[in-house]
Amino acid sequence: MFVVRPIIILILVTFFLLTNTLHAQPHNEPTTPGEKVRLQLKWYHQFQFAGFYAAQEKGYYQAAGLDVEILEGKSGLYPLDVVADGKAEYGLAGPEALLHRLRGKPIVALAVIFQHSPRVFVTRKDSGILSPQDVIGKTIRIGHQIENIVEIYAMFIKEGVSLDKTTLVDKWNINDFMTGKIAGFSGYLTNQPYRLDKAGIEFNIITPLTYGIDFYGDTIITSETELKNHPERAEAFRQASIKGWEYAMAHPDELIELIMTQYKASQYPKNRDSLADEAQKMEKLILPKLVQVGHMNPGRWEHIAQTYADLEIIDPHYSLEGFIYKPEAAKFQWDHWSVKLALGIASGTIALSLLLLFFNQRLRWEIDQRKQTEKSLRHSEAKINLITDSIPALIAYIRKDLRYEYVNLQYAQVFNLTPEEIQGELIQEILGEQRYQKVQPHIEKVLAGQPERFMVSLPTQNQEIRHMDSMYVPHVVDDTIVGFFALIIDITERIEFQHELKQTQAKLVQSAKLASIGELATGIAHELNQPLMFIRTPAQLEIREGFDKFNSQSAFATLKEIIGATDRMMKIIDHLRVFSRQAKDDPFVPVHIEDVIENSFVLLKQQLQDRNIRVEKNYQADLPSILGNPNQLEQVFLNMLTNARDALKDQEDAKITITTQKNEKRVIIAFEDNGTGIARNQKEKIFDPFFTTKEPGEGTGLGLSICHGIIQEHQGTIEVSSTTGAGQAANGTTMLISLPVSHNRPA
Repeated sequence: MFVVRPIIILILVTFFLLTNTLHAQPHNEPTTPGEKVRLQLKWYHQFQFAGFYAAQEKGYYQAAGLDVEILEGKSGLYPLDVVADGKAEYGLAGPEALLHRLRGKPIVALAVIFQHSPRVFVTRKDSGILSPQDVIGKTIRIGHQIENIVEIYAMFIKEGVSLDKTTLVDKWNINDFMTGKIAGFSGYLTNQPYRLDKAGIEFNIITPLTYGIDFYGDTIITSETELKNHPERAEAFRQASIKGWEYAMAHPDELIELIMTQYKASQYPKNRDSLADEAQKMEKLILPKLVQVGHMNPGRWEHIAQTYADLEIIDPHYSLEGFIYKPEAAKFQWDHWSVKLALGIASGTIALSLLLLFFNQRLRWEIDQRKQTEKSLRHSEAKINLITDSIPALIAYIRKDLRYEYVNLQYAQVFNLTPEEIQGELIQEILGEQRYQKVQPHIEKVLAGQPERFMVSLPTQNQEIRHMDSMYVPHVVDDTIVGFFALIIDITERIEFQHELKQTQAKLVQSAKLASIGELATGIAHELNQPLMFIRTPAQLEIREGFDKFNSQSAFATLKEIIGATDRMMKIIDHLRVFSRQAKDDPFVPVHIEDVIENSFVLLKQQLQDRNIRVEKNYQADLPSILGNPNQLEQVFLNMLTNARDALKDQEDAKITITTQKNEKRVIIAFEDNGTGIARNQKEKIFDPFFTTKEPGEGTGLGLSICHGIIQEHQGTIEVSSTTGAGQAANGTTMLISLPVSHNRPA
């Protein structure tokens, strides 16, 4: 095999030299030195056309036998019309070249320069437009000729946005956007964003590529007539132009200097900084390091044509035949002696040719398989992007040099950017110094090969603190860490919920403790009642036997004090047992309010006396009774008295006034104290569960909430009025309870 291969190469080289250099003739005229042709540009001179300037100045056109005149573009001039009308042999157009071809213009695409269209939709940052759907109801400008902005138009249609629901303007300039007269416009990534940056205008960029509209950009075109009559000239122009573009993208600074000195625009000239910005952005559109300059994929053109058909711009039964350029094959003069010689050589290598044919078919099959694989990969990538964009998490891949290679839509939206704007940027520039310092230690660990799971609290763009559950996983290739994956979930709501849950659980525990007090009171009453009876009974028997039995008056008085004390203690214990009993389901009975109030004093009378708190009672005579639960009402009144007692702590001339009166068909009970009062901003909350104005440990915040429920069950109302503060004439609180004279208990 190692001997055959050089022989095959030698035979093929000999055959090629004989048949092409000496005697192969094309269908039409060959290219002659200095043959004059014209190239029509799309716009005024700028870096967008740098490859053609390079081909001219580096002599690539001259070496191809061409004298190329580069015609500057201008507003209102369309290279498609110029080339179709024969006013220029070659031109530059966007994806609309295919649209005009399918509408009948004899246009042929020679080579694609921009692998992605620079056409984008620019919106003001303060407009709230972050996606196509957000333009509804806004004033925008996209252009009156759909053919020239079809990728923008297709993006809106694909996302279900009717432009009838927007206000479209035709005449405009960039100042209308800067002043806010319009919220968005269709523009070039390589042009207007630079001007807006320099003007300090904040903006968003929406790219059709994000929504599945991936069109070619600038494409070298010619006419069918030129290609038919001068195929070699067309191929020579194509090859020289591609070579110029390869040089221009490898030497942008040199081309910028060339444009500044020899290709200065007649209108709207750009300065050196804007040309450098244009060159940098074109790098991501041309992709010279990834894709061969000039490469055209028929599948991509098919995608563009199908989009036109879906938009009903063209007939769905279209054909791309003749639009995509294919190099012309040479035609032999079969009667020439050199051809006969070549055939003689070829006859000796038929077997080898068949072998080569086999390998060529094998290679073609592999190429077809690779194209199919590439297509499948593109579909898979689109599906993966759709999935990752749908996941409620932030996903990113960061290379070892700390530059983003991929982020999903949710990640980009956190920073009010698009995924395309983040890709290739340093993580420090996107996160900002404050956020980066918090995650830097974890980045260092993951790049050392250690997976990281950590919680971090980071401020958002509007300084709102969000809690993030983050996981960094190293990406290892051939035992070398090349980057890491980041999965980040916003758990702010979860943490806040857990905090609230803990607080609620603590309050429920406290509530359970309060419920246990009732059971404890019942047990205490039972345990103390028997010893008291044991003390009281003998004392009563001794007194009944007569005073003479005792030696002194003092002993008799002592026995009476014992009986009085035990009576009072038994009364308190019995009242505590009754009060602690669960009485929710007891039937309502006629109740005299004064009796219930007096019963409430059994447990508090001594405490009030010890604290020098006077109690003034103003009971209305002949007050009618009500239907109610005495035990529950006593609980309410006891709570009123307890709160008044606590409010009168260390108060001079402390006083509680209790007033009852009849008002139409209701009984009104007022508990008034001259204590510290309740602050105005707290009055609306005092009936909320677990709200208390007392010091920690002195109250649970359940008392008034329970009272409110009891009074409502009695079809009554409970209200509060209070004054507080040094400027008040008199401080204090009044709790006003209203109960109906007679009613049926609700079911």
